[in-house]
Amino acid sequence: MIFFIPFLSALSYLVIEVMVILNPSATNPLGAISIFDYIFFVLPVLTVFFMQYAAVKQNEKKKFFVLFIIQLIAMAIYIILFGSFYHRDFYTYVAQIILLNFVLVLLKLDDITVVRNRKSVYLFLSVGSLTLFILWMIWIMMMAYAIVIRKEPRWIESIGYNSVNLFIGFFMLFSVVIMWHRVRKRLYFKDQNLYIEDINIFEVLSVQESQILKAFLFNKRTSITCMELNVSSGDSKAEDLCFNCIKKDWTSTSCTYYKNYKNKIARIKKYLELLQIGTIVSVSDNPRKIKESGWRLRFFDDISYQPPRQ
Repeated sequence: MIFFIPFLSALSYLVIEVMVILNPSATNPLGAISIFDYIFFVLPVLTVFFMQYAAVKQNEKKKFFVLFIIQLIAMAIYIILFGSFYHRDFYTYVAQIILLNFVLVLLKLDDITVVRNRKSVYLFLSVGSLTLFILWMIWIMMMAYAIVIRKEPRWIESIGYNSVNLFIGFFMLFSVVIMWHRVRKRLYFKDQNLYIEDINIFEVLSVQESQILKAFLFNKRTSITCMELNVSSGDSKAEDLCFNCIKKDWTSTSCTYYKNYKNKIARIKKYLELLQIGTIVSVSDNPRKIKESGWRLRFFDDISYQPPRQ
C-alpha cells in the first residue's frame, strides 16, 4: 500500500497542471506558455515520484530522512515558483503533499526503527491521524457542498481536486488503522532471532527450546504434536520411536523424548507468560491424550505477530 503514495503524490500535482492548462471553467486562464514551460511542468511530477519512491524503498534511517527532506525542499521550491509565475492553483498542492508525506512517515516508522516506546507513541499518532482525517473529510464535504449549491465558480477544477483529496483521505484512514494495529506489542523475526519489541527471546532460551518455539510459530496447523516436534528435530529414528510410543501408550516416564519436550514446553510457556506474549495450552483435557493431540500456542490480545519474510 505504501508504494501507492509516490504515485498519488505525482498524480495530485499532475491533476493541478492539467486543470491549470485546460482551464475548463474558463475563469482564470494560464496565459501563453512555450514548449519549454511544458517541459518544466514535467519536472515536479518526476521529482516527487522518484524521490518518494526511493524513500519508500530505503530502510536505513539516515538515508530515508535525507531523501525525505530533499524531496520536501524540492517540492516547496516548485510550489513557490509555479504558484508565483504560473497559477495560484499550485498552492493547493501544499496541503496535499504535507498529508501524503505525513502518511508516508507513519507507514515507514517500523521499517526505519525510529519508535522506542511503541504503545504511547503509536496511540498518540493514531489519535492525531484520526483527527486529521476527520478535518480533511470535513473540508472535502464543505467544498462539495459549495459545488452543489453553485457557490464555487471553478466547479470543474474543484471536482478534480476533491477527487484526488478523497484518495488522500483513504490513505489517511488506512494510516489510522495501521497505527491502531501497531499499538499492540510486536513479535517479529530479525536476523534469525525472535524479538518482542527490542527483547531477543532466543537469548534466554536454549537452542532446543528456540527450535521448539520456532516449530510452533512456523506450524501451519493450529496445533503441533510430540511426534511432529521429534521428526522436525532431524533424528532419523524419531518417527519409528514415536509410532512405538503411541502404540504402547507410553507415559512421559517411559519415553525420554516425550518427557524432554513436555519439560521444555513448560519452560517456554512460563517465559512467554512472563513477557506477556501468550501461553501454550494442551489441545486435550485428558493428560494421557496430550501426546497424540499436541499443544497449541495462543497469543495474548495485545500481541501482533509478524511472520518472517520468505
